[in-house]
Amino acid sequence: MEVYPPDDSIDYVEFGAMLWRRRRLIAWVGGVLILLFLLLAIFKKPSYGYTTNIQLGVTVAQDGTLTPLLSPQTAAGLLQSKYIPDAMYQYESQHNIDLRTLKTTADADSESPTATITCNAAGERAKACIAVEKAAAANFVKDNTRAVAAIRAKLQANLDTAKLNLTALQD
Repeated sequence: MEVYPPDDSIDYVEFGAMLWRRRRLIAWVGGVLILLFLLLAIFKKPSYGYTTNIQLGVTVAQDGTLTPLLSPQTAAGLLQSKYIPDAMYQYESQHNIDLRTLKTTADADSESPTATITCNAAGERAKACIAVEKAAAANFVKDNTRAVAAIRAKLQANLDTAKLNLTALQD
């Protein structure tokens, strides 16, 4: 009696015949899966994610490099500790709703002068997400616009002093 090595090839005709014999089982399993996914899609509450990017101002340092007026990490820290909680409190008091379950975070981008606010919510809380992000970003920008104006005024004063010194040196 001769022993043949096992055949590793696939007989496609035999495989097709096996699938054809089990077509009802395959159709039944496929139908059940489709029905489960449809039910999941119908009854699952929609979830929304919102992101707001805040571009931080930069100034030119004496060596010619651009430096942010406020570091992205500091901006994210301020947003997380002050502006987002303030905006959430304001929204809660205006709409009489508890937002403790609202997931709102602020992150910093180490590669560019950008701070990002991210909010995820489901159902009716999606409106709260939008309102909290807008209010936090608007208050952050408003407060920091004052700081930028002060820096700009200081730089303008330094420029005026430098012009006077240059004029005096030229005379």
